[in-house]
Amino acid sequence: MLETIHIESGSSDQEYQEAWSRLKNVLKSTGRIYLNPLPKQEAFSPVEADERALGIREIHNWCSLIEEFVAQGLDTAKTKNLFRYYFDRLGLYVDPSFTELIRDGDVVEIYSMDFKRLFFNPELFDYSSYAPDEMFSAPFWKLYHRDEAITLKIQELVHLFISGEKKAPFVPDIPRHLVTEIKSEKQYSCEVDIKVLAPVYLGRALVGAAAIEKLKLVLS
Repeated sequence: MLETIHIESGSSDQEYQEAWSRLKNVLKSTGRIYLNPLPKQEAFSPVEADERALGIREIHNWCSLIEEFVAQGLDTAKTKNLFRYYFDRLGLYVDPSFTELIRDGDVVEIYSMDFKRLFFNPELFDYSSYAPDEMFSAPFWKLYHRDEAITLKIQELVHLFISGEKKAPFVPDIPRHLVTEIKSEKQYSCEVDIKVLAPVYLGRALVGAAAIEKLKLVLS
């Protein structure tokens, strides 16, 4: 498994700065410069402390995997290869047809069963103005606004994984739609086309859902 970074609840500003600095260096290895400013410690309320600690830990886990991948001379822009590596490295299983449907330039996200991100390819940073700890620590409905009917449809489809009715990747009946950041300073909006959904397993246990998406930034 990837390294485990122990972060206490109510993590310090120094711990956050260390995670932020590591992320910026990792993103350089993917050809990106992360420009979002480091939020000040006082910007986070006490009730968010546990979520923030989770976010910092997941930044380190994300960075570890990208560092390993790049250290082998592999290109993170080859999204299909990156996700094969992710699943193999963590011992997770998704139907092989899911990975074959990934195209370079797609945004691919893995969510836990509580709808928090587990992993995504670096391209997502091209469409997000969130601090990275927020991208990992909160369920998607706390981070983004979309039509309520579409949110409910996504949740219904994930419950088909839980019930066992859907065990293979499929094209969801979800129209292209607008998604807007709720809590970020810049509040980016994107058109999102969810191309494929698939359940993710660890052994026989359902642990998450994977999505292949095509995103288009909408400038105001």
